[in-house]
Amino acid sequence: MAKIHKYTKEQKEFIVKNHKGCSYKKMSELFFEKFEIRLSNSQIKSFYGNNKLNSGLTGRFEKGQVPFNKGLKQSDYMSDEAIEKTKATRFQEGQAPVNHREVGSERITRDGYVEIKISEPNVWKLKHRIIWEKANGPVLKSHRLIFLNCDRKDSRLENLEQVSYAISAIMSKFGLFKLDADLTKTGILIAKVIQSTNRNKLGHVVKSVEKEEYGYLINGEFKIIMPQGSVEANREIPKYIFRMRDKLLNLEKEI
Repeated sequence: MAKIHKYTKEQKEFIVKNHKGCSYKKMSELFFEKFEIRLSNSQIKSFYGNNKLNSGLTGRFEKGQVPFNKGLKQSDYMSDEAIEKTKATRFQEGQAPVNHREVGSERITRDGYVEIKISEPNVWKLKHRIIWEKANGPVLKSHRLIFLNCDRKDSRLENLEQVSYAISAIMSKFGLFKLDADLTKTGILIAKVIQSTNRNKLGHVVKSVEKEEYGYLINGEFKIIMPQGSVEANREIPKYIFRMRDKLLNLEKEI
């Protein structure tokens, strides 16, 4: 806590008159030259604050401001003793920074993906892409990798699947990405059925009055998608309904 100083009227007027563009340290020096009283930076700061004085200084280099040491050698503004002390903290040739990460290190991106450092000085690549490409080669053009359980940190090969951007868009639109990997796999198949329907006009989603089931009409034959009353069938619009996996597999083969 700054020591309290009782300012005279003359001292107050002096500070108010000269505070613009004057730092706490500089004002302390000016105050000492004028009144031969040594005030600390904290005391000056308190006076500025209590009297709502703003020096206008931001503590940053302003546009067009010239550094005080521009064009000068280190010896022009530092003593030999000070220069000698700086040698202990200088970066040496080949010295790695404190936050340097070794090749093979992992980090989490802001989007939640895992990255691996693959080379120096600072080259990183998505871990799930490395794992996929090692087993299956490069990701196909117009395709992307998805996490079957929606966990971006789970880069196991069995949790990855390659789908087209079109299929991914359909899955997002109809909520086919699930926390359960098996359900997401089913969702991929459903998205393919929807895509084929839109592309080839093979049929349309209908409701069986007799069986009270939703299904898909292909060549006049009714194919079950999902029993009426199930959780997914009660969605807002049963236009595209999920079907059970085994029946969906059969339907995909027929298409």
